[in-house]
Amino acid sequence: MKLSIIIPAYNVEKYIDRCLESVVNQDISVEDYEIIIVDDGSTDSTYKLIAKWESERENIIVIKQQNFGLSNARNCALNRAIGDYVFFIDADDKIQPDILKELLEVAQGNQLDILRFNFFDSGYQNFHGEFNTIYNGIDFFQLSEGIWSAWLQLFKREYLISNSFYYKNGITSEDIELLPRIYLSSNRVMAINRSVYYYMYNPSSITKEKKYEINRICKRINSQLEVLKSNVTLRKEFAEQEGVMITIDRTVLYPTFTAFCFMILFSQLPYELAKGYQREYEKSDLYPFHFSERSAFRHKLMFKIMNSSLLFDLYYMLGFKYLYSSYKHKHE
Repeated sequence: MKLSIIIPAYNVEKYIDRCLESVVNQDISVEDYEIIIVDDGSTDSTYKLIAKWESERENIIVIKQQNFGLSNARNCALNRAIGDYVFFIDADDKIQPDILKELLEVAQGNQLDILRFNFFDSGYQNFHGEFNTIYNGIDFFQLSEGIWSAWLQLFKREYLISNSFYYKNGITSEDIELLPRIYLSSNRVMAINRSVYYYMYNPSSITKEKKYEINRICKRINSQLEVLKSNVTLRKEFAEQEGVMITIDRTVLYPTFTAFCFMILFSQLPYELAKGYQREYEKSDLYPFHFSERSAFRHKLMFKIMNSSLLFDLYYMLGFKYLYSSYKHKHE
């Protein structure tokens, strides 16, 4: 078996047929690849739709489980997979038709740990090195724009399994927690200048949901904190590799810490919860976060508030937080 396509599915009845049409409309034999779909406790018609696909296609495998989350679904499928390479696809997205043969020829022909490609997004470039060139993971990492998404590459399955590269359960930022570690440990990585993946906007996705539910907000903040802690540890491991540290700062820590601050300071969290997160941050190895003078003014202000217990308390007590929330609510 050359390839395992892994598709977690949760309440995607509007999108799953489109996704599966794209992965079966390919130029390799059904004997060469399997499609593993994990229904993660869907409450709509998702399971009914994918069960029909399974009954009609010999290379489709459906796993039904309780709602354990995206990470668990991917890990479950990875342990079940038997393909030489693994391709993670989100159920609300799709891929280019007749593309898998080319990807496998490049990955297998060069014995790659990771094959990186582009996605359809107005020509956005996510790699700044030489295409069709084999790099070790450290060199490749420093040339990457840092779009840490599972669906942007093929992974050699044995490479993931032998290094225990599994997604961390219970968080919503699982890709950016895991992928830097995967890249920095790899020996053979290549990027090709080929657009393969269609990232489709789904307004009900957990990372785009705009409802101000406290549990949802707290889960995202906790996830961002896990990503920050993990990548601070990774940064220490590569303390002698200045380029790696700069890339971690630029592509992981800075954007994640910005989101972390934004969720705490500008969402509808009560003071007690927000203060708890600020104290946890102060106790972490990330504190104090050092920002560049080139940072946007709004970001500098957020970072200074988070870096000072006094400023944080004043931000709440003087009503600045509530003035902002009221203004934001009126203009949404």
